[in-house]
Amino acid sequence: MPVDGATDGTGLDWELLVAVAAVVVTAATGLGAWFQWYRDRKRKLAAAIVNPFMLACEELQSRFYNLVAMTGFEVLRKRYPEDNRHAEETLYLVAQYFAWARCFYRYGPYADDARVIELTEAVRFAFADSSRDVGVMCFYRLEQQNLAHMVLQTREGEAGLDFDVISFAAFRERLADPGYFDSPAIQQTLSALRAAEQPSDLSEPVLERMETIQEKLVALLEHLDRAEKLSFFAHGTHDRRRLARATRRSTP
Repeated sequence: MPVDGATDGTGLDWELLVAVAAVVVTAATGLGAWFQWYRDRKRKLAAAIVNPFMLACEELQSRFYNLVAMTGFEVLRKRYPEDNRHAEETLYLVAQYFAWARCFYRYGPYADDARVIELTEAVRFAFADSSRDVGVMCFYRLEQQNLAHMVLQTREGEAGLDFDVISFAAFRERLADPGYFDSPAIQQTLSALRAAEQPSDLSEPVLERMETIQEKLVALLEHLDRAEKLSFFAHGTHDRRRLARATRRSTP
């Protein structure tokens, strides 16, 4: 029987082996706990930021697709025959996107994803681009930020800040406030959407802007679908691969 400091004849120091085994077990336990924390954190981020952002992208691209390439104006005017609130509803979807994009960009898990950065910046640029026209659906960077703050609300949650957007009803009330509504871009956008009965009632630069934004949102959603292994409307009637530009060009 070996004594302290001795080996069993094979060159093994049993005290050293026990110590090494204890370190391995401790490390494995700690690594398992870290992986569990990482999975929990990823789920919480998905529920708090990623999923709402993807849904906001989906809702906005779908609205733009239907307005530009389908019979969206006709359907929505029938849906809201008295006050044409579809104009305010569309602006709400735009503001909602800006709000969740701001959260996603600052707090989401894709801050260093080059493709996400490229596409979100492309959407921001398409909204702000004044090379063709200004006014309808043209929101400069500061206006995008203001629209985001107009609908975004935060509160302290168990894991830090929780984000959400106000309801459409609350948004309509804020639009009636001159402090919020005092924006030429908002006024011109609402006026044009209320007056339009079909896509051709909007100017070509406005249609092209909406088409570009819809295309970038489709590309962004497809990228996130692959990364998250998630698609909100994979089995529904929404086919994101139908692009507004191609559909409008092919319509007789």
